Amino acid sequence: ANENSAYSPINVYMALAMLAESTDGNSRQQILDVLGLETIEQLREQVSDVWNAHYADDGVTTLLLGNSLWLDEAYDFHQDTAQLLAENYYASAFRGDLGTAAMDEQQQAWLNANTGGLLQEQAKNIKMDPSTIFALASTVYFAADWESEFSPKNTQDMLFHCDEYDLMTPFMRKTLAYGTYYRGSNFGAVCLELGGENSMWLILPDEGVTPEQLLEDGAAVCGVRSAGRRYHLRQREQ
Repeated sequence: ANENSAYSPINVYMALAMLAESTDGNSRQQILDVLGLETIEQLREQVSDVWNAHYADDGVTTLLLGNSLWLDEAYDFHQDTAQLLAENYYASAFRGDLGTAAMDEQQQAWLNANTGGLLQEQAKNIKMDPSTIFALASTVYFAADWESEFSPKNTQDMLFHCDEYDLMTPFMRKTLAYGTYYRGSNFGAVCLELGGENSMWLILPDEGVTPEQLLEDGAAVCGVRSAGRRYHLRQREQ
């Protein structure tokens, strides 16, 4: 409680998709229902579309996705399932004595290799319980330059208000160009340009509104998507 949380929707989706592929019957159908799909074939097609739409490594933007399957050597598994995960979810497979230091180190190394070494502090604390039979892992690595970099001259320490305390921390200050601010219902958002034709939207809920509330009603997501389409349309017209 009272701590910042960060998660990647695309990795949650990939993990659920691989779990659906690894199950059957009612368990599989429950996951498909959550994802809004009827059949496993539809899921495989959608995973391919999502993967190809997001994966990029063109020298301007790097967005690398990674999936993996971890199997305990004491159990037999259906080889065809592992093959389906490899072909449709691009998942690497590892087998060994899960829960041992050696396998934990191997998984940590895989996580670091697929996240550019940016999560080493977090990865070193990830360990599998000795009772683990199989585990799924999904990662994303993103890197891109700002279209217009923040000037170090404008960076200064300012007061950041946390829930239970205030903290002095560096603030990157910048004057935004016209059309990069969007005012929505219960929130405001700014668009920051990245290299190529990419952009990043930063959303700030109004005072008294939580991020969870914005996600529940979908207003922020829909509003920012619409604003983004209008903004990029104006950019192309210019």
